[in-house]
Amino acid sequence: MSGLDRNTPWASAFADELARAGVREICVAPGSRSTPLVLAFAMHGSFRLRVHLDERSLGFFALGIGKASGVPAVGITTSGTAAANLFPAVIEASHGETPLLVLTADRPHRMRDGDANQAIDQLRLFGPFVREFFDVAPPALEGPALRHLRSLAGRAVASAVGAPAGPVHLNFPFDQPLEPIGSVELPTRFEQTHPRAALGRPESVPYVDVTPRRPQVGAAELDLLEERLRAARRPLLVAGPA
Repeated sequence: MSGLDRNTPWASAFADELARAGVREICVAPGSRSTPLVLAFAMHGSFRLRVHLDERSLGFFALGIGKASGVPAVGITTSGTAAANLFPAVIEASHGETPLLVLTADRPHRMRDGDANQAIDQLRLFGPFVREFFDVAPPALEGPALRHLRSLAGRAVASAVGAPAGPVHLNFPFDQPLEPIGSVELPTRFEQTHPRAALGRPESVPYVDVTPRRPQVGAAELDLLEERLRAARRPLLVAGPA
């Protein structure tokens, strides 16, 4: 696939899978390294993009969307200190059990540990405050790689809306050129050979079931609770989120 842009189709497959999972709101802070991600979401047609000049404001805006809707918004930043500015919102999302997807662009692996403010170590940047962290593989326009990327998108949403809900961090390494070059469409032959990798599952079905899994109280537990309440002389009920 020489002469074919790898970054944009790779990011587009990920964006497509998030759309299938019900994600619609994208918050973007300007930056060159995140260009493939921003273009992918902008070109898809299913998302509402909001541009924020400050990453900290972006984080809290995305957090508010998640609180109001129960569906994670996506926050996209370039590499380095831009990503670190999302830390306050990530902590709030973690403790508030609010779904949030954080996508940080990164240098390719060979350019990491460069002792520069835009080449900091972004692996597990948010520590224990995220439900999941994924260091996404470098773009590869191969059937197994794209299928894995699509499943990764679904797993990220499932973790964000799970029990308990919370933030999920995905780190995307992109090499230059970051802007599209040549064709951004996958070859027809590739789509025919690897249809689910290139186009996803039929009828817009997501790769991974993202139905929130909430704790269920069984009939036996309810009967036991009723029995103990009836037997109690002065019962005190303490209720809260699971």
